[in-house]
Amino acid sequence: MKTQLDALNANINQKLEAATSQIEDATRRLEEVERKAAGAETWDLAVRDTLLDLINNQRDLQSKMSDLEGRSRLNKIRTYGIAVKTEGTSTAAFIESFILNELRESIGIQRGADLGIERAH
Repeated sequence: MKTQLDALNANINQKLEAATSQIEDATRRLEEVERKAAGAETWDLAVRDTLLDLINNQRDLQSKMSDLEGRSRLNKIRTYGIAVKTEGTSTAAFIESFILNELRESIGIQRGADLGIERAH
């Protein structure tokens, strides 16, 4: 009977050691998964912050591009070297006369053409 109890005790100890070994192995794997998940969370936060920065930069650039596109649609002519008060009472009439008389041939405008000047200042 004692030999049977000793055999049973040895069998129980062997199974207990195997179960303990499996639990320790599962604990190690769980710790590794937790460590990787924490690293993934840190990476996720960094990526989110970077994406938010990129979205803000893109929004700013889109706004600047829209502004530049709007400004480029305007047909502007700047004239330099004309003395102050030369235009008289109507700047628009003076500029139209100046373009038609002085620049007509060099820019290819026909005599009597309507330049469509909206504003001049």
